[in-house]
Amino acid sequence: RQLLDAERRCQEAQDYARNLEKEIEILRRQQKPEPPKQVQHPVSSSREECPPVQRYEAMSDENDRAWVMKRDWTDMPFQDGAESNKQLLQEFEETLVERLQSSWCQAVGMKALPEEEKAERSTNAGNVLARAMEKCEVAAGSRPAEEVKRAVLTDPEVLGSALDMVGAYLKNYEVDKAARVIETVLPFCKEKGGLWRLKVLNHMATVRMKQARPDEALRVLQE
Repeated sequence: RQLLDAERRCQEAQDYARNLEKEIEILRRQQKPEPPKQVQHPVSSSREECPPVQRYEAMSDENDRAWVMKRDWTDMPFQDGAESNKQLLQEFEETLVERLQSSWCQAVGMKALPEEEKAERSTNAGNVLARAMEKCEVAAGSRPAEEVKRAVLTDPEVLGSALDMVGAYLKNYEVDKAARVIETVLPFCKEKGGLWRLKVLNHMATVRMKQARPDEALRVLQE
């Protein structure tokens, strides 16, 4: 009887996840920014209609939407064999690390990390984000490391790339790596809310399902 109950809950979670994916796809199409219209305005008039602060906020919102929708790594077919797939994942990880380190440098006002901080010295072998963060923490400067970490992990470019990395991991059955990354970014996506929250919870539910933890997957989806 317990097995039947577990199978039923598992099926409910899978059905819920499929429906959620459909909702995300609909929201994705709705949120996709339209290409800018080619309208000529006098310079003075344009400045009056759109003050600098408003222009900055509009660009920020558009940037946020673009990164939360990022899924080019997830959409890779990964059909060229295990070695090729492993190489692709490594390239994606390196890109993610570069983006994280660049964001960290911006947060602490550095042009680049010292070379010695880029060297491998991490014990977090399965968590690409934790490895990269460890290399950056000693370069936090005068700002508290946790404050810098929060600034970096709420950066749309870093956060969107991390979620896309999770999708790529899942397509390659790297469930443990996907779990470590999704657990790292979960609180920051929840804090940002909206599509960030929806996407991270969907990924978390998928990870828990693949870890054979259907009850947890269902609880996540019901959030």
